Amino acid sequence: MPPSLLPGASLVWLAVGHPRYTRGDKRKCLNNYAYRLATALTLGITFPLASLAPSCPCGAGIDTLGDHFFLCSRATAERVFKHNTLLDVFKAILAEVGITAVTEVPLRSLNITPPNAQPNSQRMDLFFSINGEGVLCDITVVHPCRPENSTAHHTQVNRSNARRPGGFAAAGAERDKDRKYGANCRQKGYTFVPLAAETFGRWGGETLTLLRRLAQRRVLPPASSAEDRAFFHEGVMNHWGQCLSVALMRWNAFQRAGAYLGSVAVTVGDVWDRFHGQP
Repeated sequence: MPPSLLPGASLVWLAVGHPRYTRGDKRKCLNNYAYRLATALTLGITFPLASLAPSCPCGAGIDTLGDHFFLCSRATAERVFKHNTLLDVFKAILAEVGITAVTEVPLRSLNITPPNAQPNSQRMDLFFSINGEGVLCDITVVHPCRPENSTAHHTQVNRSNARRPGGFAAAGAERDKDRKYGANCRQKGYTFVPLAAETFGRWGGETLTLLRRLAQRRVLPPASSAEDRAFFHEGVMNHWGQCLSVALMRWNAFQRAGAYLGSVAVTVGDVWDRFHGQP
């Protein structure tokens, strides 16, 4: 198994239940299709959807493991869905600790100069305050199998990159985000936190540091010992990690299904049934 998939932060989704047996929090459920796809991605095995065409409508070849579906330039809508789903999970986490977050905040409304003229660079995903400290966050998901010399919309796959140390791709995505936004945010007195994840499920160090900080705000049961407090905050982190991991795996499945729709002769209903089908 590649180091980017070693047990730990990248495999939190495995600790949640199958929807047939799990009761309660639907945020922690994967249906059959999403669970099977997450397992195939983790083990590096072919996921049997159907006989794929040799090339994608974007013109790039389709690899047997389907990594291209996470890099395809035509998968814009699927990436937006994934981004917005993760944004909703972070908003819910902040709400749990009594923090109201504003989404899609124009940088100029905070007197921050955008890094460039691109439409997607004019806003920040999350803006909230912790004890008077203004915090700005931007979400990004990177595929560990992206070659270093790939363009923004990738057409190449390099699965050997997944053999790099766990979190290597997420750390690189954090640095890219910080180079883009960090200095301008800090110049105006704001803290910038890049929320970077890898397709296989691992989150970057800055995200985990922020979550640990937020977990400390959860109200402890009365008369808690130091040991109780440690277990309580660890449990909060596990809960949030599961919600984020499942959301990422669920929308990986949707992104894969959407790209698959463009590669073979199936109907939208076929993909909808696979993604939303009963377990």
